[in-house]
Amino acid sequence: MALLGAALACRFNVRDVGFVDLGSEQYRFYGLVGETTPAVTATAIKEISAAAFFNTNVDPDVIGIAKAQSIDWYQLAGSPVAPAGVLVSPDGKRALALPLIGKDEDVQDTLWTNMEAVFESPARDAVLAKAVDTYGVIMLIEGNDKAENDRVQSIAQSLIKRVGSSLGELEKAIENPPVLHVLSKEDAAMEKVFLWSLGVEETENRLEPIVSVIYGRGRQIGQVLQGSEIEEKRLFGILRTIGLDCECGLDRSWMQGPMMPLKWGSDRQTKIAKQLGFDAEDPMIKMEMSQILSKGAQARRAREPNEVEELLADYQRPKPSEKTTDAEVSQDPAGSTPTSSRSVVYVVLASLLVLVLATGIFILIRARSQN
Repeated sequence: MALLGAALACRFNVRDVGFVDLGSEQYRFYGLVGETTPAVTATAIKEISAAAFFNTNVDPDVIGIAKAQSIDWYQLAGSPVAPAGVLVSPDGKRALALPLIGKDEDVQDTLWTNMEAVFESPARDAVLAKAVDTYGVIMLIEGNDKAENDRVQSIAQSLIKRVGSSLGELEKAIENPPVLHVLSKEDAAMEKVFLWSLGVEETENRLEPIVSVIYGRGRQIGQVLQGSEIEEKRLFGILRTIGLDCECGLDRSWMQGPMMPLKWGSDRQTKIAKQLGFDAEDPMIKMEMSQILSKGAQARRAREPNEVEELLADYQRPKPSEKTTDAEVSQDPAGSTPTSSRSVVYVVLASLLVLVLATGIFILIRARSQN
């Protein structure tokens, strides 16, 4: 039982968690149709959206504009005229109007092109490929101030070397160090949906650079940093979190951060399973990971959201050779029970639950086979 508890405690790191979907909300894509929209066009929007968004984290729907006008996301999208598309963020607080068809164009081809642009684009595909194969991606969205762009790029390169040199010290190995992806102002202008999904509203006259850290299954970790917010200590605090083990007490929303709209097919899933050593879509893996993450719930409730980056920047895990005194052991809010003792209890309970479930499944399968 002790060995099982140890396996549960240190099997995954934050990067692993970034590849697993533990019930996150999906994006919503609404195809708007009106009274003057031809029936053949409305049918095409419904059929093509269902096919185009298959194996993506975007749920499609078709809705009449008269009904949509009374819904919040319609106003958030700027009250577009049908036929049009509206992409709604998972939290429902942001919406983006998108074109569906144009004049004198083939409706079928245009619908496919515009819908695929929701989850595919050159920069997004490049960043996702890098995130899958490496520790993570520092994405620099350049501004018009070259000196600031150079400053941030220098910080990023320094942190890449710093994190890369410490990969061997991680509790679970990550083979490839983080990488930098630079998005020029010209390229950024072509990435409206991608940047919108990260919470970035691109403007032509923006001077300051913007940085976002992407990892795992196209997830954003930490906040988007802009201009003077981009400091080495702050960015390092976000970046190094990816290598921590997943029982570090970090807020689950950080490890399951916002995901860009993307397609996640079986080929990519198979590749990731070989790399990670487990299938991120396996229900048992999801249950096991959820149990581990739940251990930090009480610690998370004791924190203020705006303190998390300072905690990450100053986070130091004692090395095996270092001794930790009683005074250094963290206490719960009541000051009565050491966090480490509570973790042991949670690990034992989680281990028992997994063991009971596994035994029940085995008995059920055996009973069916005998029948």
